[in-house]
Amino acid sequence: MIQANTAGGNVAERETRIETLQLGNALIQNLNAHTNPYLNEVLIGMNTLKLFKMVQEGNRLTLTTIGMPASQSPAAKPMATLPGAAVALAASDTEQPIKKPSVIKKSVICDANKVCKTIYSDH
Repeated sequence: MIQANTAGGNVAERETRIETLQLGNALIQNLNAHTNPYLNEVLIGMNTLKLFKMVQEGNRLTLTTIGMPASQSPAAKPMATLPGAAVALAASDTEQPIKKPSVIKKSVICDANKVCKTIYSDH
């Protein structure tokens, strides 16, 4: 357990590693992460966002992969593959009808060595 400073105060979190994280068509491997038992949503940290160039135009935020500096080993550091892969996030300027929230299913699978994998899915 480690202590983390959040907007809601100090909390105890667990350290973990994400083998593969896919955002749009960008694939990130070997990523350090923390789990916070008080959050139901996923927060993307700066260790992930630093792999992207962020461009905001109006109500649209586009993340484009920039990869890792050559001095950092892909085996030991996070690595964004598919150079130039983009993830576009947009907010609407006009009011949209309220949609039913998506249900995200969380599954945790552990092997005999207590190495666990967490999977989030909307289906």
